[in-house]
This record gives sequence, C-alpha cells and structure tokens, in this order.
Amino acid sequence: MIARREILGLFAVLTTSSGSLRADLRGAGRRRGSSRHDVAFVGCRRGPDGAYWMTALDPVGEALFDLQLPDRGHGVAVHPRLPLVAVVARRPGRFMHVVNLREGTVIAQAKTPPGQHFQGHACFSPDGRRVLATENAYEAGVGLVGIYDALRGYERVGQFDAHGIGPHEIIWGRDASEVIVAVGGIRRHPDYGAAKLNLDSMRSSVVRLDARTGALRERLESPEDPSTLSLRHLALDQEGAVLVAAQHQGARTDPVALLHRQHATTLRGRRTGRRFEQAVRHYAGSVAVSGGIAGVTHPRGDAVSLWHLARKHHRIVEGLEDVSGIAPHGDRGQFVLSGGTGWTAVLDARDGSLVNWRSSDGWAWDNHLVAV
Repeated sequence: MIARREILGLFAVLTTSSGSLRADLRGAGRRRGSSRHDVAFVGCRRGPDGAYWMTALDPVGEALFDLQLPDRGHGVAVHPRLPLVAVVARRPGRFMHVVNLREGTVIAQAKTPPGQHFQGHACFSPDGRRVLATENAYEAGVGLVGIYDALRGYERVGQFDAHGIGPHEIIWGRDASEVIVAVGGIRRHPDYGAAKLNLDSMRSSVVRLDARTGALRERLESPEDPSTLSLRHLALDQEGAVLVAAQHQGARTDPVALLHRQHATTLRGRRTGRRFEQAVRHYAGSVAVSGGIAGVTHPRGDAVSLWHLARKHHRIVEGLEDVSGIAPHGDRGQFVLSGGTGWTAVLDARDGSLVNWRSSDGWAWDNHLVAV
C-alpha cells in the first residue's frame, strides 16, 4: 500500500506550479468546449502546419484539447491514480513530458542521457512513484529500461538492462513486481535514420523482468523465427496472458502469425491466412483487449483483425485508411481507433460496425491511443 507521505508527494507533483515549464513550450494547450474532466483517451498527432501535439479525446472520440510537443510523440503512459500521463518521444527523440489532464499543462519534463534515446514507450509503476521507459544506448547497441522518479520531479535515477536489442513497448505485469518488455531485436542508430543495422543477426523476444532489480525472470520467443519476427507491442488479456503484435522482417511470401499469445512458457501464433498477411505486408501496428476480444491494427493494409480469444476465431474489418491506434472502449468488445489520415471512430468488435466517425483534415495520428 502506498504510504500517506508518498500520496502527498504525488499530489505535490500534480499541483506544483508549471509556469517555468510552460515557458519552454512552443504552444499552449488548445482549449475546446468540453471539460477536461471528460478525457477518456489520449494520443499523439501531427497538425496541418507540421507541428506535433498530444491530443485528449472525450468518450466518443471528440478532441477536447491539444498540447504542443517539441517533436514527434509516440506512446503515452497513464498514471494509475492521478489525472497524469507521460508522453514519450518517438525514436530517436529524447523528451518525455508529464501532463496534467485536468489543466492541460506540462508539469514535468525529462530526457535521456547523452548517447541514449527513448524507444517510444513507458509505463507508470502501480503506485505511481516511477516511470519506466524503454531506451536505446545507440553507440553500444544496448537496450535499456530507464527509471524516472515522480517524487523527484521525474528525474532519471537509474536504469537496468532490457536483455536485448531494440526494446519497444513496456507494460506492467499482472504481478506488480514485474514489468514486461517487447524486445524488437532491431538495432538502430540516429546517424543512419530508419536503417535496420542487424537484420542478419537480430533476435526478438518478450522478457519478464523483476521491476526492482531488472533481473530476467522469463524470456518468451515465437516458435516461428525470432530472427525475422520483430515482437513490438503488448497487451494483457483477461487471464493475465501476454498478447504480442509482431512485424515480420523476412520474405513477403513467408507464412507468419502477426498476433501471438502466451501459453505456459512460450508464445503461440494466431494465423489470419497467407493472403491477408501479405495484404497487410506482414505488419501489425497496435494491440488492445476489450471483453475477451483482442484488436490488432494493420496500417499497411487499412484493416483491423479482431480475435475472440476464448473461441479462437477472428474477424477482419477492412477499409480503415492507415489505421494504427487502438484502445479499449469499456469492456464489452468495443475499441476506439485512429488513423494516420486524421480520423477516429468507435468499432464494435461483436458485429464489425463503426460509429462516431470523426475526421480532421490535415491532421495525422501517430501509432497509438491509450484509454485513461
């Protein structure tokens, strides 16, 4: 249980004046009519002028406010108790902003040490005292998990080994003593842009780490080929099993599962069929779970695959242009989706129907949405 003094410290962080931090922003939060107390989803997007923003949405996907970021944002970590989120830069960015959703203001900023950059994702600890973020020490080609202390203004206070190259999404396990990291296996360096520098030797896995020491508890690999299948994004199902969305780095003719689920000490793939896998170019964007159904986005095929986890069957919804962001909308098999051409919608996985379609000309959503 979190101690009283720790709760007071967290609220102090939440309510501290952010005037000096606001001065560092290139733009203030853009207000709209609804109350900030209605925030239900958060994501990052690019505006018509090329600037980057964090955007808060209400329960039906209407934008409530935008907060300008210094560069492209990617993942968003949600505080377990307070109306706070941590917005993390996309690789090779070095910024993380902690945002008060009630006020639409940045209350803290953090960055990686020189020679390291964020890998796009982070998570709060269950007590809210720490943020753990995946990082790349790019000169050495080493994957790390950086530790940021909320009670010290989100100062970076340590790190531990991610036990692999290219760690990407990180989530807290069902057991509060561990974190789970999707180790994508791909080495990159800012000097070489988006080039993948080790495809001849890459090895991807999902690792369970002791959240206190970083010790490796378990390594899960795909029974297919961990040297070509990059495991990137994570969710937990209702039973606490890990779901993993993958991106294949091998031949486009290869048969490959893009969704995996943990079974005992291994991962087991769920196949959609070779024709669909080739149509989506062997690429899964994000994964989320609602009501026993897993939703996986496929932006390169304008589609979402929906998996009924207990019955082991799936449905495909197509015609969703550049769809990538997905977040659970409650626990009855509904999801909020976002697309790289600026739209959002609510998808009912039970019948494949779409409602609350909204489009913003000139805007482009990044890869992920989170429910708050």
